[in-house]
Amino acid sequence: MLGKLTVGCCALVPAVASLFLGGGNRQIAADEAYVAGVYAHCAAFTPSPHHCSFAVAATPDTAGGRLYAVELRYQTGDDCYAGIVYFFDQTRFITRTRDLPPDSIGGVTTVHAAGAARFTVAYLVDKNKDTSCAAGGDAGTDTYTYRWTGHHMVRQSGALPRPPEVILGTGINRPWPA
Repeated sequence: MLGKLTVGCCALVPAVASLFLGGGNRQIAADEAYVAGVYAHCAAFTPSPHHCSFAVAATPDTAGGRLYAVELRYQTGDDCYAGIVYFFDQTRFITRTRDLPPDSIGGVTTVHAAGAARFTVAYLVDKNKDTSCAAGGDAGTDTYTYRWTGHHMVRQSGALPRPPEVILGTGINRPWPA
């Protein structure tokens, strides 16, 4: 598993550090600005210069470009809405984890590049759907891998936990969307 390097406001996987410091910084800054624009209220709960706390991972897209995953580490000032990841093809927004299985409104703890055109995302797991958000992650984490098809991000692997456990922010265990 790759570690993260902190540069300014952002934690970067080591393979991305050279991009951040030598050319990819414009793409990362543009992607972070997109996410910060969606969550303009995060200025109220973090002193970061970007007013949002980010983690960034990058991987080749298999067509000569790069894919970026920008994790907004905290969506609010409380424990109820942990991280969410936004995926970009260079600076073009693709999708976010909220719109991918497991359909969690938050709950992301980490994002990592997992090879060409792939990212792994770890989600907090609660012991049951009635657990308060302050206890988020009381049953550990589940990891999902997302793959870029050239047009969409899709779930490559990852499964919902066995009931009564739920991934933070999903609220209920249910079949995968059609």
